[in-house]
Amino acid sequence: MSIEDFSVIERQQVSAVLFERCGKFVPIQLADSELQLDSDPGDLSLCPTIYWNERGAHFILCKVG
Repeated sequence: MSIEDFSVIERQQVSAVLFERCGKFVPIQLADSELQLDSDPGDLSLCPTIYWNERGAHFILCKVG
């Protein structure tokens, strides 16, 4: 199963939500995560991921479908 990368519009939406919640621009980074999306523990899916760090915490948002 192949999952499309985050589109430009999706990245803009994430940035807008982060700006609204944090009151400032929060830099995001694109990454990939291997996630188990079904019951087979040996079957990992490569999922597009957005990463950011804010207020001393690290966050990831994974696109799974």
